[in-house]
Amino acid sequence: LQRYLFLADVLISEHGGFGAVLIVQDADDNCPAALGPALRRRAQALLPSRRCEAVLPKREFEAWFLAGNCVEWSGDPETVSDAKRPLQEALGKYSPTADQARLAQGLDLDAASKARSFRQLMTALGRLDEIAKSDKQ
Repeated sequence: LQRYLFLADVLISEHGGFGAVLIVQDADDNCPAALGPALRRRAQALLPSRRCEAVLPKREFEAWFLAGNCVEWSGDPETVSDAKRPLQEALGKYSPTADQARLAQGLDLDAASKARSFRQLMTALGRLDEIAKSDKQ
């Protein structure tokens, strides 16, 4: 985490100095409501000059694709222990590095909002947007 935060700080500095850090990490079997704030506090302590937010998809990032209608699927996406499996079944093959950008482009934001952790992402992005607006003034 420290290495990535340092790299983020360098990149932000190289591009005008205004910016914040958004950390997205799978919660797996951990409680996102407990781990997310702890991760944010840790990041903020390591990088006090930047605003840091942390959002943890419940179980896996891929749950947001299930919630966001990227493939035909029903059920609560945040209860699936292996959200990659339904994607793989629907797509025939699923590779996070090869497929996530394409799936993200087709994400139905309203549908994805049925996942609580995705709503937390939208809230965090809103907070970061407000900071960006105030930094520009």
